Amino acid sequence: MKRRSILVRVGLIVGVGMLIILLIMLLLPLNQLSESGYEQLVSRVEHSSQALVDKIETDLTQGEEFAKTYADLLSTDDKAPCSRKQIVELITNALPAYPFVIGVGLAYEPNAFDGADSLYVGVVGNGFQGRFIPYMDKDVNGVAHLDDTCYSHINEETGAWYFVPLRTGKAFISELYTTKVFERLNVPVFTLAEPITRRGQNIGVMSVDIELERILDWIRNAKKFDGIATVSFYSPLGSLLASSRTDASDSERFDWGVLSPKESQALHEREKIFHQVGDEVRYITPFYFDSCENPLLLCIDFNKSDAMMSVYRGLNLYFWIGLLLALTLLLVVLFAMRRQLRPVKVLAERIEALAEGHLSTQRMGYEERQDETGLIARSYADMVQRLRGVIASIEHSARELNTSSEHISDSANEIASASEMEASSTDEVLSQCTGVLGVCKNDVSIADGAASSIVRAQNQLKNLADSIHQTSRTLNEIVNREMLLAEVSAQTNILALNAAVSAARAGEQGRGFAVIASEVRALAERSAEIVSGIQELRDTSLSVSEASLKELERLQTVMTTLIDKMAGLNENSHHITDSMQQIEVAVTTLSDTANTNAQAASALSEASGDIVTRVRTLRNEIAHFKMGEGL
Repeated sequence: MKRRSILVRVGLIVGVGMLIILLIMLLLPLNQLSESGYEQLVSRVEHSSQALVDKIETDLTQGEEFAKTYADLLSTDDKAPCSRKQIVELITNALPAYPFVIGVGLAYEPNAFDGADSLYVGVVGNGFQGRFIPYMDKDVNGVAHLDDTCYSHINEETGAWYFVPLRTGKAFISELYTTKVFERLNVPVFTLAEPITRRGQNIGVMSVDIELERILDWIRNAKKFDGIATVSFYSPLGSLLASSRTDASDSERFDWGVLSPKESQALHEREKIFHQVGDEVRYITPFYFDSCENPLLLCIDFNKSDAMMSVYRGLNLYFWIGLLLALTLLLVVLFAMRRQLRPVKVLAERIEALAEGHLSTQRMGYEERQDETGLIARSYADMVQRLRGVIASIEHSARELNTSSEHISDSANEIASASEMEASSTDEVLSQCTGVLGVCKNDVSIADGAASSIVRAQNQLKNLADSIHQTSRTLNEIVNREMLLAEVSAQTNILALNAAVSAARAGEQGRGFAVIASEVRALAERSAEIVSGIQELRDTSLSVSEASLKELERLQTVMTTLIDKMAGLNENSHHITDSMQQIEVAVTTLSDTANTNAQAASALSEASGDIVTRVRTLRNEIAHFKMGEGL
């Protein structure tokens, strides 16, 4: 298979990665605009509109503060705080401080101000019945004065500013209308009315006419937000007061019905809202006056898609700059990678040579570098040096191990042969021990028989002693009864015959007794002839009998000693038999062990032969490595 350089692989990876980054750079603005980008756009609209909102609030607040301040001043729990003239002077003195308030009107219920309407009939600032209904305004120089009497409150259609606060007790804002101000015609104005109360009863209304021309000019000329948005201003009843759109119609109205309940609630709580239908977005800011139920509405409208395109155009330059920087970065990265990966290629060649067995110590040329490449080069050189030492040590150890393993194999073969011979020898010894044990058991049986025979012989000697005593008594009787000598001789002859038989049974030990028996028999034969010497014979017989008894007693003592010795011999024979049985068991165990050792020695011989084979294989593997300097 064709080998591909790691530089090519990494270059491909980096190239693909940079391509992905470029794609992300293309797609990310869209994603950001749909998420955080849109939020940034909304924040921009809020921030940009705030200056316009602040200016509008500044102008409108003048009329609100004026109406609220003086309506509260005139609202008392008792009679009027001052006279009609003083009220007019107070208002005319204060009016120049409010440049966008062009006129102030008061309209009290009949006799509600001071109860003296009849005194002011026909007086300027009072009605034809004397009601206190003055109207103060400013001239072209900005000086305030009492202008005339209010009459617009008479008709409910034109005097809603009077009837609504009087009826509801809340502030009221009229629809926009135009009037002449300082010789300027068709100046847009609206009226803010505040109720005047006494003892909890609405007794009159203060109206403040506020000029809107500057505010409406601001709105009409509000080419705001780089042309991505338009501005519209609506009255409390929803009528369009002004718009920056060229296609705006005077009949256009603000539709509260398109708002969700939540959005309507937010506006009534004096909060700003964003209302979106499709791509069309409307930012609505309410302007409330004191307790007035309906606000003025400032609406900023923009198309989300168009706004996004403007953002795209703003990012266009940055995108191409980013693209150029990305391509430059790619080239720099590839160049740097080539420099950084060159040592890797050299190291790969060295490792490949190492795999082929070349343990070269030739320097790569990167050992002096102080980065990771230098560390790898130095580590590789150290590894090769150590590997050379390890291979040399292994080779030396393999030679010694080969020699030792051959000796071990020879020794193992000898041990196996010796173990087999030892096993054969122990089997033969076991057989011999078995035969000796049989002989010992037979000797024990013979010893037991010999002891029994000696006991019987001892009993027979005792019987013989008794016979000799009887013979002695018989001789005495012969002496006493000489007349019966022949009969005694016959009996003696019989006794001598019995004694000869007993002596013959006694074997070697009874040989002396046989002689005595023979002599007794001869004496019996001669007893008939020797009558005269019977006395001497009796003495001789008694002497012989006593000697015989003494010999028998000595013989009994010898027999007793022999019996004791036979008993000891019998006990020793039993001990020898038990010992031989234990020896047989030990030799059996030894034989089993010898056979096991023989098998183990045979296995050891085979293993040592395998070790010799493996050592030779190891030496062949070590011969793969070459210690030369060249590659």
